[in-house]
Amino acid sequence: MFTARYDTFRILPIQYDPATRTARCLYAFDGALSFTETIEFCRSDQIDIRENHLSATEIRALLFPLSIALGISYYKLSPTPRIICEWGVLTLEDARFWDTFYRLGLSEFCYKNDIHPDNIAKFSSSKDATRYDCVAIPVSERVLVPVGGGKDSAVTVEIVRDTGIPFDAFSFWVEYYPAHRRFVEAANISHRFVRRTMDPQLKTLKNAEGYYDGHVPITGMIHFVALVLAALDGYRLVAFSNESSADEGNLQWSGITVNHQYSKSREFELDFREYIARSIGSGVEIFSMLSGLHEIAIAKIFSKFPQYHRAFSSCNSNFSMKQRWSDDEPKWCGACPKCAFVYLLMAAFLSYDELMAIFGDDYFTHESLTEQYHALLWIAEHKPFECVGTIKESTLACMLALENYSHAIKKAELSKLPDILLTFRDTVLPTLSSHQRAMLQKELLCMREDNHSIPDIFRQSTVFWLL
Repeated sequence: MFTARYDTFRILPIQYDPATRTARCLYAFDGALSFTETIEFCRSDQIDIRENHLSATEIRALLFPLSIALGISYYKLSPTPRIICEWGVLTLEDARFWDTFYRLGLSEFCYKNDIHPDNIAKFSSSKDATRYDCVAIPVSERVLVPVGGGKDSAVTVEIVRDTGIPFDAFSFWVEYYPAHRRFVEAANISHRFVRRTMDPQLKTLKNAEGYYDGHVPITGMIHFVALVLAALDGYRLVAFSNESSADEGNLQWSGITVNHQYSKSREFELDFREYIARSIGSGVEIFSMLSGLHEIAIAKIFSKFPQYHRAFSSCNSNFSMKQRWSDDEPKWCGACPKCAFVYLLMAAFLSYDELMAIFGDDYFTHESLTEQYHALLWIAEHKPFECVGTIKESTLACMLALENYSHAIKKAELSKLPDILLTFRDTVLPTLSSHQRAMLQKELLCMREDNHSIPDIFRQSTVFWLL
């Protein structure tokens, strides 16, 4: 049974150096254990941008929610019954937003560590905390596009490019990885970087007895990083690449939906936009360009942009501190759920030869991935805890991949169907009528008009026509 080691997790006053645009986020468990995380909003000599001259108070108002968001990485080391913000006032509505962010953002963490979600604390403020006014942020018609090197951000880049609005890519990580550079070069775009330096105690303690480790809502955290960068440099729009597939959770547990992709979901996007408009500032609009699309629809669009096919990767091993790919090494580990899922998606729309050129091997033949494919098709207990699509999408992708592989056999590109496609053909496909198969394509390969906040100017992009 979980027992809290400390009573209170404290979010302490932030320190900010405007000359270097560096913020130091400070945290503590009671008075016994403290942490410092450094965030550097790097300038770029290659981009002609006039920085905003925000006051010290305005910058602190923008950094306040960022410090709360980043604090979740330290809070999960040893969840406490109390979280207190010592330098900024939270209204009841604001506190409810952060209660939800920590509770649902740590749902997978709680499930895997057998910590009941009721043990995740609710937020409060110190009596002497500062109440910040909303900031009116000066902006220009320019777009900031967060990128990680995968197919989704490539589609967003091409949508923005198609409108003709000036834009820059942006990445938030501990360092500039080869995956970022490959993607930026393939896209031929300018790139911003925000450097994160985590407290070294985080790495030490997460493996220590009595402390915990696990998944955090990193995309949600990046939303707050992007807000500050956009405010400092006057971007009016920030276009994320979160898809509607993220709305499907992994399982129900202890009264909540455990969703690995909570902070990519439409639920989070709406709550975030409301929170920013109500309590933080105006001028910058943050939205997801792809929230009206399923992963499989994004993959279909992406398949039409071959310039990215040798450069992209959705495998998280690209960003592991233990294993980093050099420029001439594989960009896919070939063993994780994301590799399995993205290979399945690409198999639905690319020829066998094109698949081999990208992945270097047939992942359907990897026995180590059989369990992953079963989970993607819900033949297993629940879908993988990764950024993968819905069960319906995996089903449709298997249908289309089966057609492409059958065509490859006719062309003598391979001799027989892999076992995973045979299993699908013989056990899953017969359960679907011809009408159900047709409805899968109609439902999943389209734009969900009721599920996005995409500004009208982007809805006119011809990239969406590629569906």
